[in-house]
Amino acid sequence: MCDPCPNRFTNHYRCPCGCSWHDDSPHTSDDRCPECGTSRQPERSEDVEQDVPPDRLKEPPP
Repeated sequence: MCDPCPNRFTNHYRCPCGCSWHDDSPHTSDDRCPECGTSRQPERSEDVEQDVPPDRLKEPPP
């Protein structure tokens, strides 16, 4: 994950143990439950790209 990349997605997770959480990330990716450590896929992901200024959507040149 690169630091200048904007968080384009809010990923929402729900674990069978009963824990629910969300994570802001540049990707729709799996996360580990903060309660039991089980790897979970996002239950749903919200694309928040429209809230990011256009100049932040591009990677800076090397």
